Amino acid sequence: MQSLFVPHARAVLECPSGSCNPIPLPFATLPPTVKRPRWWPNETDWLYVACPDCKLVSAHVGYSVRHFGDSQSVPQADKSWLCISFRCAVESCDTPVQFHILREHIESLTTEHELREKLATGYWKGACQNGHSIATTSAQEIRFEWDRETLRGYDPNHPEWRDL
Repeated sequence: MQSLFVPHARAVLECPSGSCNPIPLPFATLPPTVKRPRWWPNETDWLYVACPDCKLVSAHVGYSVRHFGDSQSVPQADKSWLCISFRCAVESCDTPVQFHILREHIESLTTEHELREKLATGYWKGACQNGHSIATTSAQEIRFEWDRETLRGYDPNHPEWRDL
């Protein structure tokens, strides 16, 4: 008897390192019937994502579709997306930096402290638009926002950057 095998299609990003697991995107990330300019993919904004395996932050303008079988688990599928936004800490740079990470959706008093510590110590590997390493200072303003169903692409001209 032949088993019924129904693959599950999932939008994913591929880490440029080439050796990491695919990075699953929220189901709502697939192109909507009505395009919304702030939702990604919108064919203009880049989406910066930290690979859960190697911590490399890379830019993506599109995604690929992977098929996972019933017996295959989608890597990181139980995690939620958190958007981290701040300005480059290098003196006189001030370039907006924004990237998304996958993590358990648990908020506690230590969550923000833990994330700030990781940013200060270079836990994620990447650079701002001017090539400066992703890092922050202790007194720096940083915004942490949980993404719900869709991811926002990076738009350095958006008015939200006036608040940081």
